[in-house]
Amino acid sequence: MPIPRAALSNYGFQGIVPLAVPVKIACRLVGVGPTTMWGLIKAGRVKTVSIGRRRLVIYVSLESLLADEAEARS
Repeated sequence: MPIPRAALSNYGFQGIVPLAVPVKIACRLVGVGPTTMWGLIKAGRVKTVSIGRRRLVIYVSLESLLADEAEARS
């Protein structure tokens, strides 16, 4: 289940699919709060990368998370 491109344009990603997004943006794209997102990260269900002091969420892992949840519920 891909995240709609319209949702991405709200955060400055016009016409492109980002490789990674900040945790705050990942929360908004998926529709969960920061506590839930950090729990998903710590559980290994959402992949991240650290660049310097910044933590970025791998965008594909968000799509994978949503696809796994949709499959589990059907």
